[in-house]
Amino acid sequence: MSRYINPWLQKKNRESVEVRNDVTKKDEEDPDTKIKDSMNTEENNNSQSTKSPNKDRKSIRSLFSSKIPLSLHPIRIQSIKEIKSQRYSEALTLLDQLIELYSNNYYVLYDRALVYSKMGKNNLALKEVDKAIKSDPTRTDANYLCGEIHFALGNLEVARETFNKALTKDPDNPHAVNALKSRAILNKNVGKTKNAITDLEKYLMKINYSDRDSVFQCGKIYLDAKEYSEGLEFLMNIVRDDDTCELFILSGIFAQKMKKFELAAAYFNTAHEKNPDNSLVLVRRAKINFLTKDFSLALSDLETASSLGHKADSSFLRKRGKVYYELRQYNKALLDINGALELRKKSTTYTIRAKIFKMFNCVDRALSDLVKSLEMDPGNEKAKSLRLTYTESANRHNKQLDVLNAQLENAFDAKLLVKRARVYRSMKRYDDALNDLKNAALDDATVHIEYGEIYRNLSNFERSLYHLFIALDKDPQSDHIQRLLGRVYYYNNNFQYAKYFLKKSLAKNDFSSAYRYLGKTEMLLGDPSKAIENFNKALKSKPVDPDVLIERAEARAQLEEYEESLKDLDQAMEFSYENKVIYESKGLVYARLGRYQEALKCLNVSIAIHSKDNSSPSVSTFLVRAKILLRSNEYSSSLLDYNKVLELDPNNADALFNRGNLNLKICKYQEALDDFNNLLEKKKIIHESSDETLVDKQNVIKKLLCLKAESYYHLNRYEDAMFSLDAASKVSMHSRVSLSIDFSSIFPIHKECSYCSIHIPLLNAYVFRAIKEYEKALSYLNKILYPNLGCNDLEENEEYLNLKQRVLGLRGSIYCDLGKYEKALVDFDAVLENEDKDIQSWRVYCERSKILLHVGNEEKAWKDLKKVLIVDL
Repeated sequence: MSRYINPWLQKKNRESVEVRNDVTKKDEEDPDTKIKDSMNTEENNNSQSTKSPNKDRKSIRSLFSSKIPLSLHPIRIQSIKEIKSQRYSEALTLLDQLIELYSNNYYVLYDRALVYSKMGKNNLALKEVDKAIKSDPTRTDANYLCGEIHFALGNLEVARETFNKALTKDPDNPHAVNALKSRAILNKNVGKTKNAITDLEKYLMKINYSDRDSVFQCGKIYLDAKEYSEGLEFLMNIVRDDDTCELFILSGIFAQKMKKFELAAAYFNTAHEKNPDNSLVLVRRAKINFLTKDFSLALSDLETASSLGHKADSSFLRKRGKVYYELRQYNKALLDINGALELRKKSTTYTIRAKIFKMFNCVDRALSDLVKSLEMDPGNEKAKSLRLTYTESANRHNKQLDVLNAQLENAFDAKLLVKRARVYRSMKRYDDALNDLKNAALDDATVHIEYGEIYRNLSNFERSLYHLFIALDKDPQSDHIQRLLGRVYYYNNNFQYAKYFLKKSLAKNDFSSAYRYLGKTEMLLGDPSKAIENFNKALKSKPVDPDVLIERAEARAQLEEYEESLKDLDQAMEFSYENKVIYESKGLVYARLGRYQEALKCLNVSIAIHSKDNSSPSVSTFLVRAKILLRSNEYSSSLLDYNKVLELDPNNADALFNRGNLNLKICKYQEALDDFNNLLEKKKIIHESSDETLVDKQNVIKKLLCLKAESYYHLNRYEDAMFSLDAASKVSMHSRVSLSIDFSSIFPIHKECSYCSIHIPLLNAYVFRAIKEYEKALSYLNKILYPNLGCNDLEENEEYLNLKQRVLGLRGSIYCDLGKYEKALVDFDAVLENEDKDIQSWRVYCERSKILLHVGNEEKAWKDLKKVLIVDL
């Protein structure tokens, strides 16, 4: 169409017809307000054009006439429709036609600028809007549009100046509303927050606060400007019950900043009701609960937020770590703070971790973190204060010593010497402490108490008791001295006296440490129930005492209250960082519960901490780990642990017994024999044991002699094997044998007489078969199979039935050696009818196949050989 009209348009341009001089006053009005009239005009023209072809031609020609008022021009009307329908390309095509008719018309230029801006062609839009402004400087619509275009192009300062001019010139223009909003954003970007707030409030007043997003933005500007009071007042007057969750959150933040915590909590509660799945609300509410010292609710909110998928970023972990710290769950606090520091290094986070380390008495680590905190933020007053406090704490003894030395240089004072001796004792400089006490030459209770404490630390309990009794003579009513006497007697293994003095001390004054030592004494006296009562009293006086919790856990474990024991250990772990004793105790409890993997993990941690501290784990740690590794068939690792146990405690019967069995299992027969001999050398005959204990101990002796015989058998030392078995058979109730060591934890099977009753004749049979005395071997096997022949104490239990399979297999092999094939087949058939996992059935199949071949039954022999292959695979 445009190509068709170009010649005509060129002609019109040559005539220099200006559109503005041709339009009427009606044309000068805003064309947007005349759309209806122009559309009616178009309809009239269309209705007239249907009446006559000549009129149609006139109507078509009128499209190319610039003498038609712009507001009535059909192309103009159509372009407005296209703009309203957001069909900007079609609108631009129509406006291109109009600009050729009305080359300098303000409205056409304005519309073209508007369309270009809508299409994102802001540079072209800027050119058109500049032309529009020049064509009619009195109108401000183009100025507002010009500001928006500059804003879109990033010319922020120019945009702001343009808006300023437009708003100054025509503040009541309909476009002024959006201009206020845009200028507010521009003012905010250049840091003019007060101007931004003023513009946004004017904008919101003009639209009756209907733009809730802008209400939120205005609130955020108040927040960024730290004008909390004004921001809170602004939102309190505007926020409605039907507002979004975000506006209530923002209101809550303002209330929090103003330290109006109840109001803040109310806003956050409303926000949570509106959107229960918004984790940010919970995190904000947790902050209020933290500030109001309701730490349990704070933790609950944070855990709920985490379950809703709130990102565990540095800020969240730091918040939760602080809550754990206040709840005295120091290990959990440390985990979260470490996680926060991995994500983001921050001065305040290092300060928090320093406080946690101090609670674990890791002062060096705490000071190191405070140094890092101050390197990142030299103005961190909290870190400065803590560093000074912790440094003074670490150097307290040195400072006290400096002061006392300075005072003693001026004049001799016996009391000052006693004070210095106390400082030396705290620093473990016992020789210096003793010298000061001697030089003081005082004979009062205080001096003798110091002597008593120094000698106790040196494990010289007799000297300690001597001085403490002198102190008690000088001050008979002192519960402190009685408590110290109880402790010394405890360390000297005189538990009855320890109990006596500790009770006397507690009769005068409840003291946590006295209850603790009384509990430990009751434990060693074999009364864990009373021990728990005393530990409970100790914890009432001092609730946060990991040592008492560990000891109570041990007492509960002795009573087989394993779950309660684990709870105590978990609680102790919250107050004790990397405590090897806790991990060791947990490992032992898990082992008793049969939770071997958890036990192994805890024991490994305990041993690792010991290694870091250059200390040695307890015997029980290695012993239990050795047993767990043995259960897992990790024989070499288990053997190493048994060796470590015996390095620490060469007389440990449990380790010797289990290592001997393990050596038998891995075919180290000589080493097994050495272990069993070592155990048997530790017996001694005494006459004061009760019959009840002798039963178990004699079964142990029998079992050891049997195992020793088994070792001899594998070493082909058959005579020695028979000698050991003969000795085992002679052990009886009348010999009144006892042992110098505790066998209570050795292999539980020793408590059943059937073990030795079966194994002694069974091992004899193996030995006599090896030396080809088959009749004697058969006689021993028959004693097992037919109890009326001598083994009267056998029980028809699972162990007996399993061993009976082995007996039948061995007897079948002996019959085979003797050529009694029919009898051999009967025994082999009996074994294979009740095949057991413990029996190597392939050996029986193999033996039976030989007999079947010998008697000519090749078909059955081949079947057995096939089974041998299947079982072996």
